[in-house]
Amino acid sequence: MEKDFFTLSDIAKKLKIPESNARYYRDRFIEYIPFVGEGRQRRYKSDAIEVLRLVAEGYKRNLTTTDIETLLNQRFARTVEVTQQPKTTTQQEQISEVNQGILQAFQQIASAMEVMSKQQEDISELKKQVADLMEERHLQDKYIEEKFEERDRKLMTSLRETQQTKQNSFFKRLFGK
Repeated sequence: MEKDFFTLSDIAKKLKIPESNARYYRDRFIEYIPFVGEGRQRRYKSDAIEVLRLVAEGYKRNLTTTDIETLLNQRFARTVEVTQQPKTTTQQEQISEVNQGILQAFQQIASAMEVMSKQQEDISELKKQVADLMEERHLQDKYIEEKFEERDRKLMTSLRETQQTKQNSFFKRLFGK
C-alpha cells in the first residue's frame, strides 16, 4: 500500500535528486504542486512526485523555465490556495497594529535624527578645535624656527668674535704688539 502523503525529502529520494533541487523546483513551480499543511508540517500528495519528476527531467534536457511551465500547464492543473477573509474587526486590529508599528518606526527615526544632529554639532565643534590647534601649532613651529635662527645668528657671531680674538691674540704674541 502506497503512502498518501510525502515529505519533500521523501520525494527527493524517490526521484534521486538532491533535496535542495527539490526545494528549488517546489518554490519555482509551487502552483502545480498539491500539498496540505504549512511550514514543516507541509506534506505533498502523490501527484507532486509526477510534477517534480517532469520539472527535473525538463532541467536535465536543458529546457527553459518557461518551457517547463508550458509542459506543466498541459499536464497538470494549477493549485490555487483560497483563504478566508478576516473579519472587519480583525482587519481594523491589523491596521491598528500596522499603524502602531509605523508610529514606532517614525519615533525611532526621529530619535535617530536627533542623535545624528547632535553628532553633527559635535563633529563641527571638533573640526573647529582641530583647526584652532593646527593654527596654534603653526604659530609654535614658526616661533621655534625664529628662535633657532636667532640662536644660530648669535652662535655664529660668538664664533666669529672668538676666532677674531684668537687671531688677534696670536698675532700679538707673534709680533709682540
